[in-house]
Amino acid sequence: MNRMRINKFVPLTIIPLFFFIFRLQAQTSTNTAILQDASRRLSLKEKQDYQTLLTVSKKKGWPLIITNKAGHRAILSGIDPKGYPLYVGSNDLVQPRQSGLIHFGPGEVQG
Repeated sequence: MNRMRINKFVPLTIIPLFFFIFRLQAQTSTNTAILQDASRRLSLKEKQDYQTLLTVSKKKGWPLIITNKAGHRAILSGIDPKGYPLYVGSNDLVQPRQSGLIHFGPGEVQG
């Protein structure tokens, strides 16, 4: 009987002590300077990557936009690890929520 009282008493005292010692706190303020700096760095990197993409596409003769026979378009979005162009397009630009995103690889066309 005495053992049962100890078993209930120990967790009931340890749990509040645990929360008191390791106080759980939510974030009370946002460090906007860090967020703005990260935003500037990311924007600069994206601009540099886009300029690189334009330079390489012009050098290799890749079109920025390709259109298949059905009239669907794909836009040059990057270069894969092997150095081939990556195109991203949609089945239907009018209703993008109902269509799936399509990635065009080298030599692939939407059909």
